[in-house]
This record gives sequence, C-alpha cells and structure tokens, in this order.
Amino acid sequence: MTELPERKRLRWREFDYSTAANYFITLVVNDRQCLLGDVKNGVLVHSEAGRMGEQVLLSVSDRFPNVFVVQKVVMPNHEHLILQNRGNVNITDVMRWLKSVTTNRYIHGVSEKGWIPFQRRLWKRSYYDHVIRNQRAYDYVLNYIYKNPERWKKDLLNADSVDNPDDIGDVIKKMM
Repeated sequence: MTELPERKRLRWREFDYSTAANYFITLVVNDRQCLLGDVKNGVLVHSEAGRMGEQVLLSVSDRFPNVFVVQKVVMPNHEHLILQNRGNVNITDVMRWLKSVTTNRYIHGVSEKGWIPFQRRLWKRSYYDHVIRNQRAYDYVLNYIYKNPERWKKDLLNADSVDNPDDIGDVIKKMM
C-alpha cells in the first residue's frame, strides 16, 4: 500500500482559534480569477459580486456577535481582513460561514444576474491566517490592507504582477 503525502497543516497546531485576539485573514478566489472587480490606476472598482462580498463581510457581527471586522478590502481576486474575536467563537467557523454564504450568493448571481461563472469552487480550499500578537504587527497589517488597491500591480495575488515583493506572511513573522 502506498502512503499519501502528508498535507501541510493549515492552522497553528497549538493555538485555540476561539481565543480572544485579532486575526489577519486572506481568502483567495480559486484559480485567482478576478471575479470581484478591477483596479484602475490604483483605485478599486468592485463588480456587483465584489459589492456582495463587502456586504457579507459587514454582516459577520450579525451572525457572530463576538466577532468584528476591523479592517477589510475586497480585491479583484481575494479579500484581506482583520477579524477581532472577543472570544468563544472559533475563527474557522466564521471562515466556513463566510465562504459558504459568499459562494451561495455568487451562484445565485451567476444564474440570476449573469455574473462570470467559476470552476469547481469559488474560494481556494484554505485561507491564510495570522494571529496578530503585537501593536507593530497590527499597524503593519492595517496599513497593508488599506494600501492594497494602490499596490495591485505589485500584489503576489495578481497574476499580472510586475514585481515580486515580500510575502505579507514572511514580513509579519519577521516582526515577532
């Protein structure tokens, strides 16, 4: 019998994701399709699907009263956000809900509004998360999210990227 390769662990093994903390999250559209809008001259222009994604992010606290979206940006093919968890809510449950709701609404948009269809799934199977552990990292992530649209031409998630800047995860790890 051949053994299957072990998948990389997605979450921090020793950490309880229901702990009160700030979390930096990145969700990426499967195949990096630009389904949520465009960036023109550093200005983010959401499609109707991108506006839907914004609305769902704004409703996170309605579904999870102890979780707040502190900062967010819906880019053409990904979303960055800082979630503040005040405790007793597992962030993986929030992300499961967020991906499910946006996928179902997107499917409705494809059939009812003519949105661009996606292949197999809307979001990549996983998402990037980082527990923000100090003020310096928090300020860096806040600024990174805020400036993301104007950095689109250099963004690692942009298939047409002209540069290859440091990965945000590597930069944050250096700050710890």
